Amino acid sequence: MKKSAITLLVISLIALSGCTHDLELTNLHQNTSAPAIPLDGSKTVGILASDDSGQNSKYIEAIANSLRKTNNFDRVIYPYNPAYSKKTDYTVSVSVNPVYSGKISNFFVSWPGFLIWAPAIWGYGYNADLTTHIVATDNNRKKSLSTTLSNSYDFRQAEMDRTWTEIGWLEVSLIPFIGGFYMTGYDKDVTPEFIHQVSNNYGSEVSKGIIKSLQVGK
Repeated sequence: MKKSAITLLVISLIALSGCTHDLELTNLHQNTSAPAIPLDGSKTVGILASDDSGQNSKYIEAIANSLRKTNNFDRVIYPYNPAYSKKTDYTVSVSVNPVYSGKISNFFVSWPGFLIWAPAIWGYGYNADLTTHIVATDNNRKKSLSTTLSNSYDFRQAEMDRTWTEIGWLEVSLIPFIGGFYMTGYDKDVTPEFIHQVSNNYGSEVSKGIIKSLQVGK
């Protein structure tokens, strides 16, 4: 290999090391609703999760934290177990079903987008559809109300494990072309950071839904 080629390779690898795009939520404005009318008086509420294992627990924690911030309750208990905990005024059962997906447009970000460093400039696009099923129960009145909330988030992100296709500059662009098909899928590595960034918005929106359900149940 000629010295000039080695030099080009080294420079390219150094450039690629900085080719990342931090996770960016792009449609939060579409997931923001009007505040819920406050509940009368201060009450206690217990949060039951049908599935709080793994990453789903982070969503439930976000909901519990948002309920605490509303100042509608003397106490928000999570996790709540009615068999061992004191009786609460309200019990809310929560089930979160997240569905993550990549976007077809990611192919074009990879190819021919690599020519203008598109993976680092724009990142790859993903979508998270969060379906939240709620059963809100007024324990004093023995009344329950079920509701389902849907939140769809678009976000963009790219790390070195996906921007490596920009090495296409060193060959005839086969790497970003073939890699582009792979990039249309979802990158599971971004899920923890997505949950971290979306927690405030998601938790707030679901807590509004919970309070509205409790209002209707009166």
